[in-house]
Amino acid sequence: FDFGGGTLDVTIMELGDGVFEVKSTSGDTELGGTDMDEVVMKHILSDFKRKTGIDLNHDDTALQRIREAAEKAKIELSTTIETEINLPYIFNDSSGPKNLQLKLTRSELERLIDPIVSRCKKPVDQALSDSKLSKSDISKIIARHMPALTSSAVWADAHEADATSRSRAEWRRLLRDIQRYECRGRVPDIAVERTTSQARGVKSRATRKVVKPRDTDELQHLIAK
Repeated sequence: FDFGGGTLDVTIMELGDGVFEVKSTSGDTELGGTDMDEVVMKHILSDFKRKTGIDLNHDDTALQRIREAAEKAKIELSTTIETEINLPYIFNDSSGPKNLQLKLTRSELERLIDPIVSRCKKPVDQALSDSKLSKSDISKIIARHMPALTSSAVWADAHEADATSRSRAEWRRLLRDIQRYECRGRVPDIAVERTTSQARGVKSRATRKVVKPRDTDELQHLIAK
């Protein structure tokens, strides 16, 4: 379950007997962490305007600082239940400098991002449908994200998320290493199977023909001969 900066990728895999088989893939190319940052940012701007009467939406410098603070708060609330946003001298007028201070709790963050979390359900359900599995068949969720994204709201009936400390980059590097060593014949008992995430076809001026539908099995022949 890879909730990136600007995209969501969901992959259902089956591991066993030396085979890494991708059963299905799904996702949303217009959903990611930046959407959450925007929601938190709007909350900060609204709170500051309510307290001071000052609208910072047209102050580019202030907006950049608030955007960075929103992302930092979101990350911190993945491991803590409360964080404080403190931006001194965010605005200056004839009455003097203004500071921005706001406490944000994990429960408040989860309430703000609930519509975004809800949008994660569709790609998850699509991936499960394509793999012909149910959530109860999922034994492990590999993710490194805030608790709300691996909660029962998205993965109801699935087993608990794997509390892994590996980053997305580490997981990708691990898979690349397996593939590289397999190609060199150093890991003869491992095969990696995958599916196409998008349909492939041929298009001419008059016709369009799908050659390989999405989520068609596509075996990478990596087993040493």
